[in-house]
Amino acid sequence: MIFSPFLVQGQQSAHTAGGDSSSSTCTVSVSIGQVVYNSYSIGVGTESQGIQQSYDLGAVSNLKAVVDNQTIEVSWEKPTENVLEIVGYNLEISEDSLNYVLVSKTTELSYKIEKLTNSQKYWVRVSAYTAFSSGKEKVIGPLIPTAPAVEDVVVAGNQEFGETTVVVNGETVEPTIQTNENSVSLTIGDIVMDLGGSSESGAKLPLVDGVLLLEPKGNITLKGGGFKRNTSIAVWLIQNSAATTGGRLGKFNPYLQSRLIEENNEYQYSSKVMGAKTGTAYFLGYSDVDANGNFTSDLEIPEDLILGRFTLQARGIGKDGEPTSINLGAIVAEDLDLDTDGDEVPDYIEVRDNTQIDDPGKYLDTDGDLVPDYIEAKDGTDVRNPTAFKDTDLDGVPDYVQVRSIKSSTLEEVVLTWGMANHLSKLPAKVDVEIHSGEKKSLDLIWNTTETVNILKRGTYELTGTIAVPKGYFNAYNIKAKVRVIVLPKPAPRDVTIDNSTFVGSTSVFFIGVGAFVVNDPVDNIHVVGLLGDGYDNKFFSIKDNILYWNSAERAPGKVTFSIVVRVTDRDGNT
Repeated sequence: MIFSPFLVQGQQSAHTAGGDSSSSTCTVSVSIGQVVYNSYSIGVGTESQGIQQSYDLGAVSNLKAVVDNQTIEVSWEKPTENVLEIVGYNLEISEDSLNYVLVSKTTELSYKIEKLTNSQKYWVRVSAYTAFSSGKEKVIGPLIPTAPAVEDVVVAGNQEFGETTVVVNGETVEPTIQTNENSVSLTIGDIVMDLGGSSESGAKLPLVDGVLLLEPKGNITLKGGGFKRNTSIAVWLIQNSAATTGGRLGKFNPYLQSRLIEENNEYQYSSKVMGAKTGTAYFLGYSDVDANGNFTSDLEIPEDLILGRFTLQARGIGKDGEPTSINLGAIVAEDLDLDTDGDEVPDYIEVRDNTQIDDPGKYLDTDGDLVPDYIEAKDGTDVRNPTAFKDTDLDGVPDYVQVRSIKSSTLEEVVLTWGMANHLSKLPAKVDVEIHSGEKKSLDLIWNTTETVNILKRGTYELTGTIAVPKGYFNAYNIKAKVRVIVLPKPAPRDVTIDNSTFVGSTSVFFIGVGAFVVNDPVDNIHVVGLLGDGYDNKFFSIKDNILYWNSAERAPGKVTFSIVVRVTDRDGNT
């Protein structure tokens, strides 16, 4: 946007709203942000000039400013003192509160200034004028358009977690990085920035593989130099998500909306983050750059931040006006000793490694030896060699695995009555085990070869079962569950009778059915009835399918009563 040139008589350079001072004037073309204005610069006068400006109009009232991404919208009300016939309003802007340029002459009571530079401090000065005089000037500021460089966060999200991405004037540049135990120092040309985290108590937090550790209610400390004087460095924490790690941005376009409102001759400030619908963005605050380009600040980490991976972005303006964003990996962790899943890998390490903090079986294990890389690093073994691990007793099982492995299982015993229905349901569903650590647990299991238990045959059987090993435990020694199954003897049949005991003999038919045997057995109904030897009159008869038959061609003259001896055998061998 370029305004047509016009000559304006500068009247004052105000440091505070409504102040008076003398000034000199000239006409210049000044670039502020990305907008070129034909404007004037006002120098502060001195008492030796002997000039005191008087006003016929009062200052505007209820001056307000709403600051969004690269924009400032100012509104006001008409002066309430010395009100004359107002022609319009002068709207001026400054980057240092001393030298102002004219933005617009407007008849409206609001004006939106666009295409400003984020992180630049601005002051806006408003005054009414008539055809013959100018009113008192009122200043509002500093006003700082603030938004993260979202595209730079996306670039940072595509890097290995812990790498640093610096973008200057839209181009990715390689910083010089130095780290120590608690902080990281970055150098990009003339810019130097040191960053480090501390807890709420003030204790410095460690740096983990180039990743900043931050605690809710703790602080992030920034200090350094090389930025444009009298600007601000806006510091953001942006939660890593699909919207901010190389994915489509969607509706994720966060910025800080701030408001400065005049109330009772004072300005009231408020702000909130806007546009963060599919990702979570937290504005931590500003680090002010002084007249020498240096800065230092301690910014508080919000209390409501949850454990997770974030990109920390410090966005400012280089000393030559180039937009600069510095993006680093950061982990927010409330308690550095917290290990939610008990796998001996602290939660913040699992966040860094992008594993699951609530699953003891999910941790970074580069060589697949079941030992977390974090543990191997502590033990001083090679995380890329599956045969290199701490093994105190030299049994080939890593100490980390052994202490979590099943050491023994308890032999169970189950007594079943003969012929019990659904007898397998009586087998234990869990087995008591001891872990090498000394811990006792009751674990689920699956019994193997259950068909070997014959519920219709008395005896003792032994089954083995596969133990279901829960996450975070191991069965490195292949311990089995065992159960002894005792099938009790079946009670013997109580009695046997025959349903018919008479028959008519024949001289021509030698195979005559007599009757069926009936066994009194409350436990089972399957039996085998047979003749016991050749005693008595057994030789005249036979039994087939538990039915008695006359089976003899031999005559038995005069004999009308016969006695036989039978034996009943059940399925358990009882007779």
